[in-house]
Amino acid sequence: MHILRKFLFVSVLVSLLLAGCMAAAPQAAPQTVELKPGEETTYQDLTVRFNTVIDDSRCPADATCIQAGMARISLNVSANGQEQTLEMTTPEGNASQASFAGYTIEFQDLQPFPLSSVRINPSEYTATLLLSVEG
Repeated sequence: MHILRKFLFVSVLVSLLLAGCMAAAPQAAPQTVELKPGEETTYQDLTVRFNTVIDDSRCPADATCIQAGMARISLNVSANGQEQTLEMTTPEGNASQASFAGYTIEFQDLQPFPLSSVRINPSEYTATLLLSVEG
């Protein structure tokens, strides 16, 4: 009887350890990043590089416009042996989120905001992105 108890105890212990090993790993918290053109960041296995601002037709803050306009940027993304170039628009353009290799990239903002009297130097832009694991 004593051997049977030990066997049961060891069996239960092994089962609990195996169940713990099979539990899903906790997902990484989403990360907000700010990048200037030419800068890159890494989030887990995902690398994101902000290439350039392709277009900035947002209505200047000191003007009245019929449409809000939008900004469009180019990103290079790579993960798990895959690479892709993404073009994303500000949220006003309804294309602010993309999926790639199990990750979600959300384009949240582009600064500085235009003024009618100031021309923005391309190197002065900063894109704000939210990176997260899909699921």
